[in-house]
Amino acid sequence: MDEMLNNDIRLSCKAMQENCSSYLRDEELFPRLWRQIYKTLFDQTGNEDWHTGWSTELAAKILPKEKRSKDHFYGGKNFSTELLKYTKKIGEVPSLEYIQHHLREKGGWTWVIPSENRLLTQNEQNYDVVSKIVRSDTPLGKFVIPIDQNNVIVHSSLKSFFR
Repeated sequence: MDEMLNNDIRLSCKAMQENCSSYLRDEELFPRLWRQIYKTLFDQTGNEDWHTGWSTELAAKILPKEKRSKDHFYGGKNFSTELLKYTKKIGEVPSLEYIQHHLREKGGWTWVIPSENRLLTQNEQNYDVVSKIVRSDTPLGKFVIPIDQNNVIVHSSLKSFFR
């Protein structure tokens, strides 16, 4: 990823660190801090750089991008909750490197249709409830799905893409 994007990621992760710090001082703020992390994730990863290169079959058939929805395969709810729970578990603010790693690993999105996006949200990002995942007709972003040398998906949250 280019230098400007790297700096933008760093600043977003610093903002998430501030949310984690606030959470350690006052756990009652969880809902508000959770929402701020959630919004930061979506603001940071909403552009084409974070496109996984995948689409649901239904979204691939809808030609104008304006009628498609971007679905973060890991889910903003999952990312935010996981980060705050990890913060509480370790009792300190996670490092910038830790947050950057998880943002890069879990921040990618796929094209879906709006009704599939709602289904995914309601079903904890279970891609079995939407149409088959296919190669997208739009260019691949700079987000890379981690695979090993045998083209096997490494990250468990991505394995459902290839059923």
